[in-house]
Formats: sequence, structure tokens, C-alpha cells
Amino acid sequence: MTLNRKELKTQAKELIKKNYWTGVFAGFILLVCSMDSFLFSNNTGVVYKSADGTAAFPQWSELLSFVTSSSFFYGATAAVFLTFFFSVFIGNPMQYGARNWFYRHGEGKGKEQGVLFSGFHRKQWLRISATILWRDLICILWTFLLIVPGIMKYYEYLFVPYILADHPMMSASDVMKYASNLSKGHKMELFKIDLSFIGWFLLQIVTFDLAGIFYAGPYLYQAQSLAYLSIQKEIAKARTEQPKPKKKKKGHGSN
Repeated sequence: MTLNRKELKTQAKELIKKNYWTGVFAGFILLVCSMDSFLFSNNTGVVYKSADGTAAFPQWSELLSFVTSSSFFYGATAAVFLTFFFSVFIGNPMQYGARNWFYRHGEGKGKEQGVLFSGFHRKQWLRISATILWRDLICILWTFLLIVPGIMKYYEYLFVPYILADHPMMSASDVMKYASNLSKGHKMELFKIDLSFIGWFLLQIVTFDLAGIFYAGPYLYQAQSLAYLSIQKEIAKARTEQPKPKKKKKGHGSN
């Protein structure tokens, strides 16, 4: 099957209109979770001050002394730890909840109520945090090797949050495998869906991301969730249409 990009985007527009402000809030959560740096990383207590207050740039010896100092080491360690903790144990569950709000909203069954913070449920919190971290590490490592494979890995595991919600008892490795199987043959189509928003991305730059917060972001995330739903419906349809194997008749042999 192929994903009908125009149809998905039309459906996404209609859905965003129905529950606009909650969609904006969910989209804003995803925007914050996708940022590379967090507020914690800028509050480490590490401040460099040159001995010469009139110097435009620090001297090399002063800079080297600062970087090798204990205050820099402890401050940098605290920044890394706090950023990691926030990203994995707060950002990942928030990302899960926001993604699944769009998913449940796309189903149209009214199941999106209370989903935004569902990633913090005691029995699922660590599982969700660890699985999304695993996915992100794979994408980052592939991006370090080559940019294009890294992008393809992003689309390969795009559906991980939705699968975590649909299969709460599935192991992390099985979730990753299932996401890979679902996206097989659709990665380029998913990329084209994102690419069709390039005009909105440019408008986000001009409007200092206001266009993204108040429309483009929720619009894109809703379209992505509808792509997942479309693939799932096609798989379910194929299973029901699959002919059942005929039972073999038992032969009546004579003794």
C-alpha cells in the first residue's frame, strides 16, 4: 500500500480544528522535547571571568587553566547529568504522551482524554523512557556515521511511541523490530510527508517559530499519527481478507 499524502494532510487539518488548543499544547511539548539543550544545561554555576576585564578575548593560558579547573569539571558534569536526566526521564515520557494524544485524537473515539501525561504511569515510566532512549541513541549513532542513514533510521523508528501505547506488555526489542517492520516500504513516503511542510518550516523561521507552535507543528504531528493509523488499518484489512487454510479431511481407511 502507499500512503495518500494529500488525504492524510486533509484529515489532519480537520482534526486540528476540532481540538485546537490541546493540539497546540501537545505540539509545544514535542517541540520542547526535540530541543538539543534544556534549561538545566544553562544553570550549572560555571562562569568564566577573564583576569583582564578589558580584553575582548580570553588569553589561551587563562582559558586552559579554566577548562582544567575543578569548578569547570564539576559544573560540566552536573550539566550533563541534569540534561540527561531531564531528557530521558521527563522528556521521553512527555514525548510519548504528546505523540499518543495525536494518535488517539486521530482515531476519533474520544480516547485522547488524559493521554498527555500517561507516560508517567508507574508501571510504564521506565519502559517508555528506556525504549525511546534506545531509539534516539540508534538514530544519533547512525547520523554520526552518515547523515542520510541517520535520517532513514529516524523514519524507521518513528512509530515507536504509538507501538508502546498499543502494546504495553511488548519488550523494548520487540517494539523496535515491530516499528522497523511497519515502516518498511514507507520511509520515503514518511519523508515526503515531512518535506511537504517545507513552506511551513520556512514560515517558522520568519515568525520565530510562532507558526510552528500555533499551527504547523500540530498539523505535522497529526499527519504523522494518521500515517501510522493508515498502515495499521491496511494490515488489519489484509488479515481479514486472507483466506483461511482449508482443513484436511480425515481419510477412512479399511483395516
